[in-house]
Amino acid sequence: MINSLNIPAVKLLQNNGIEYSKHICEKAGIDFSESDNHLALALGGMENGVTLRQISDAYTIFPNRGKFSESNSIRYIKNEKGEVIYSDKKHYTEAISEDTAFLMTSMLRRCAKEGTAKRLSAFDNVCAKTGTVGTKDGNSDVYCLAYSPAYTVGVWVGNCAKKMPNSVTAGGVACRIAEKVFGTLNDDSEISKPDGVKCRYIDINMLKQNHVVLLAGEDVSLKDKSCEWFSEKNMPKDFSTPQYGGYLDYDELLNFDFDNFEIIEDLFY
Repeated sequence: MINSLNIPAVKLLQNNGIEYSKHICEKAGIDFSESDNHLALALGGMENGVTLRQISDAYTIFPNRGKFSESNSIRYIKNEKGEVIYSDKKHYTEAISEDTAFLMTSMLRRCAKEGTAKRLSAFDNVCAKTGTVGTKDGNSDVYCLAYSPAYTVGVWVGNCAKKMPNSVTAGGVACRIAEKVFGTLNDDSEISKPDGVKCRYIDINMLKQNHVVLLAGEDVSLKDKSCEWFSEKNMPKDFSTPQYGGYLDYDELLNFDFDNFEIIEDLFY
C-alpha cells in the first residue's frame, strides 16, 4: 500500500476471489459490467471504469467505520424565513467491518506519511492513496484519494486530448491539490480505534524470510519485532519461539495501572 505496488494487489484479488471482491466493491457503490471478470480489476482494468464521484464515495467507508453512503451536493435548503425546508438525510449501509475499515486507515495513513502520498504527511489525521495511469510516452490520468475523519477528497488530473508528461504524477500534482484542500478544511479531529482491533508484536525476521505472520516469542529481541494492528477475528495465535510465561501485548501494557500494584517478594530455586 505504501509503495503502490501492483503485484500484491493482483495476488490479493486472486486469493479472495473475483466474485467476492466485486461484491465488496458493489456494497461501496462501484458498478461492474458483465465482462469485468479478470485479475486486471485489481489495477482498475474495468470496461466502463468509475467516475471520480464513485471512487470518492467508495473511500468514505473507511472514515465512516465501514458504512457507505452516497454523496449529495445539497446539504440543506432554507426558505426566505431562514427555516430549513430540506436537509440531506444520510442513509448508511454496511460495506465492510469496523475493524477492516480501521486497518485500511492504518495502512493508508502510512501511505500519506511515508509512501507515495507523503506530500500530505504534515496532516496527522489524513490518509491517502495515489494512482497513476500511463506509459513511458506519458501519463493520461493521475489520482489522489484522501480522507480525514471528517472529509473525503478525490483529485483527478488528466488530459483527454493528449498524454501529459511523465513528470505529472499523482504523488506530485494530485497530492499538491489535495494538500491545499485539506489546508483549507483545517480538520483537527482524531482517528479513533475500534475495540475489536489490538496491537501485537510480530517476528519481523519470520515475516521477511518465511513470509508468515507469527507472534514474537520471548526470545525475540526488540529490534527484531514490530507492533502491528490486528482484528481480534483474525489474530495470529502461534509464536515464533517457545513461550515460557504469560504474553503481555502492547495494548495491555498501555492500559496497565502503574499506580496500583503490589510487590511480592519470593525466592526461586
